[in-house]
Amino acid sequence: MALEEDYQYYYMGYYIHSCIKMRYKNDFRPQFLLDPVTNNWDPLNSDMLQRLSARKWLSMSIERSLGVLPDSLSTFLQSDAVVSSDFSRELAIGPRGFQYFFEYINGPNESDSIERPESAFDAGMPGAMAIEELEHQVDLGRWKLKIGNMIVPVEALEIWDDGDIVPGTLKGVIAELAACIGPDLVRETILKFD
Repeated sequence: MALEEDYQYYYMGYYIHSCIKMRYKNDFRPQFLLDPVTNNWDPLNSDMLQRLSARKWLSMSIERSLGVLPDSLSTFLQSDAVVSSDFSRELAIGPRGFQYFFEYINGPNESDSIERPESAFDAGMPGAMAIEELEHQVDLGRWKLKIGNMIVPVEALEIWDDGDIVPGTLKGVIAELAACIGPDLVRETILKFD
């Protein structure tokens, strides 16, 4: 799609692996997912897809540091799937290592009450810019928007507000996206809402 529209990058929106309706996004390549621990981009390949299917959340950096294989004990414990491994590697890490391993694959205790942040700026999302940083580095109003066959800056919209960034407003939503992808991609991309 990026080539058809002559774009260097094409952002297809959020990808939630457990949502079957989003799986069509797997057909487009190349793709990368942000590691929530190291903020490094890892290729979305068949190995990662297998791991995503078996875990509540995924950090490839932790997987690599623990030596977790896709057909490992973590897959078995999380998905109750039959796997072809004798688990000797996992069992050799000792009690403390196994506790870390177990906490990693099971994630936080779901019975704990989780407060949802109002916006991406409140979430402390790894790799996302803080609102002050965004206001200093990105002129949101100049971000290009494709409407029909025209490309205009978003500040040309009647509903664009030149004031503060407020969650839930058009400017707030665009600011959250900009904070997640960074100033370089804001300059190189064009927004298109369908």
